[in-house]
Amino acid sequence: MDAQERNANEIAVLREGGAALRRDLDVALVDLREIRNGVQRVEMAQERRAAVPLCGTPNRCVELDKHVRELATVVQSLVENRAETPPGLADHLTEQLGLSEATGLLREASAFLIGNIDPDGYLRMTLEEVAAGVPCPIECAAKALSLVQSFDPAGVGARNLSECLLIQAHAANVASPLLVELVTEKFAELGSKPVAVLARQMNVPLEQLQQAIEWIRQLDPKPGRAYDSSRTIYVEPDVAVVKSEEDYVVLFNDDGLPRLRVSRLYRHMLRANDGTLDGEGKSYLREKIRAAQWLMKSLDQRKRTIVRVAESIVKKQRDFFEYGVAHLRPLVLRDVAEDIGMHESTVSRVVSNKWMASPRGLLPMKFFFHSAIASTGGGEDVSSLAVKGKIRSLVEKEDGSHPLSDARLSELLARDGIRIARRTVAKYREELHIPASSIRKTDGPPEADKNDEAALPEGAEELR
Repeated sequence: MDAQERNANEIAVLREGGAALRRDLDVALVDLREIRNGVQRVEMAQERRAAVPLCGTPNRCVELDKHVRELATVVQSLVENRAETPPGLADHLTEQLGLSEATGLLREASAFLIGNIDPDGYLRMTLEEVAAGVPCPIECAAKALSLVQSFDPAGVGARNLSECLLIQAHAANVASPLLVELVTEKFAELGSKPVAVLARQMNVPLEQLQQAIEWIRQLDPKPGRAYDSSRTIYVEPDVAVVKSEEDYVVLFNDDGLPRLRVSRLYRHMLRANDGTLDGEGKSYLREKIRAAQWLMKSLDQRKRTIVRVAESIVKKQRDFFEYGVAHLRPLVLRDVAEDIGMHESTVSRVVSNKWMASPRGLLPMKFFFHSAIASTGGGEDVSSLAVKGKIRSLVEKEDGSHPLSDARLSELLARDGIRIARRTVAKYREELHIPASSIRKTDGPPEADKNDEAALPEGAEELR
């Protein structure tokens, strides 16, 4: 076989590889393995092509070779992008539906259900609404729901928290009669009663109840979140506070911000008298240069204002940076505005959505502004956040058999010079997610305190 025949055969091989690659592109989203096979065939053809010298029709051969390489690049990019993008919950469920034996109306109803499952994995509609939406008989809707609930992740397609936990318990083979009773009938009481009291009421051994509760804790109340493809948004601090010897210094974070300047070309055009621009053109250019200079000046003013506000905050909250949250002083926008000689609304805009990196962590600048709680005995006012810290500390140190009521907490705070009403204590306690004293009691039957307001456990509202 002479060189020309070998070249002709090689062209045929390349054409075959290109045709196979086009077919692979048509089904790229269906089967990535075919795409990879197409790439391999092209690479093999290119290797054989490199071993044969060009002759006969070199231009056609080079052009085809270039076209195949471009197609291979497109395919490789598609494979990489597909691999980098994780499938969402709907895609994951649809793929399982395609592998199931469901056909006809059952498949259509199942696809309708998948389209109405929220990001947490819950179906927020009734079977009657599903049957009307497809449309299909309600028996078909129920069968479709049972099929979707058998898909991964376990618990998907549930209509409430109780059903979600039960599906997961059955899938993990831990759905004992006690666990089923806890999830379906006693779930609200899990967070409102001590385990020992609940065990006596249900007449079951304490160890057995604790084991069932431990299994429940291992279940996922939001199974769909594992397939949430939304990106995590990271916070970039606007300023950083660092300690230099005995002082705290505020540094503006300008990383990633472009450095703006007016192009020298436009300044040269404005000064030139070579007839490049007429009077109207120079007037237009001069106006745009002034606008650019105003923008740069405004950005510089913004930077200096943020730094001044941060420096004022650091000056007034120095004890916080030194000793912690218990020493956070009450502070309002007006205090900072008067300190730096600006209007209160300007300070409000500056601290909005701004973050400060400090030795105490990454904090929003609004964190430092809290109302004042009057103290007795002529002492300094206390920040509401510091009061919350004292409430949390008192609760952590309390006797579990005799937890502190809101009224008792108010009395103890008054001894420390903090005069605060019982209702305010209850408000702060709820903001700290601390249960009422009757719920915090560790032994003996819970006795409701008229001075406390019990809170429902997380998820209990869905069982109503």
